[in-house]
Amino acid sequence: MFDSLEQLFDAIADVQYVVLRNYEEFQTMGFLQNHPDIDFLCENREQMVKQLQLKPRRRKNDGIHYYVEIAGNRVSVDLRTVGDGYLDADWEKGILQRRVNHDNYYVLQSEDYFYSLLYHVIVQKHAVAEDYKVRLVAMSKNLGIPFRIEDKEQCLDTYMRKQGYHYTYPEFAGTIFHIENVDASLVEQAFGKKVRHAFYQKVRRLLRKG
Repeated sequence: MFDSLEQLFDAIADVQYVVLRNYEEFQTMGFLQNHPDIDFLCENREQMVKQLQLKPRRRKNDGIHYYVEIAGNRVSVDLRTVGDGYLDADWEKGILQRRVNHDNYYVLQSEDYFYSLLYHVIVQKHAVAEDYKVRLVAMSKNLGIPFRIEDKEQCLDTYMRKQGYHYTYPEFAGTIFHIENVDASLVEQAFGKKVRHAFYQKVRRLLRKG
């Protein structure tokens, strides 16, 4: 258990990690109401689990979904690691290389944050939250990137193509992966992962109906 977020981040000061999003709400613990988890990308999952004293959220430990106690609050923690397909592996490596220190913890460089958040709302969410719409528009203006929510897929496709990145199937098949509206030529060609992901999602839908 940690008494504060500051204490939690002190525990991983020597770890290669980055907070993927929503750190803007850390100061007031507002993320507990709006986006009640902490999303990490890290290089070494075992090191993060050990130093943060993370406990699995699910009966079977899937290596992603954990929780930690902070100031009496049970806070969900999602761990993503380089090469797990959550994002293109080269992008994940670059994100860690380009990370910046923010109030004694590490966050994404501004361009990485904008495009990874855009990827998140397009590919990894069923719908775009209103606060994310506002945040994306504000971030694009600060970065000087022409952007409209209506053209979000085209904006991301352009970036992915320019950087040589691909839309990659997550190793954990339970991760949402919507690619219906992106450029199909940019989607990773991985038949096995594609079939496994489709099967998992079909079973999940059947269980919900049942």
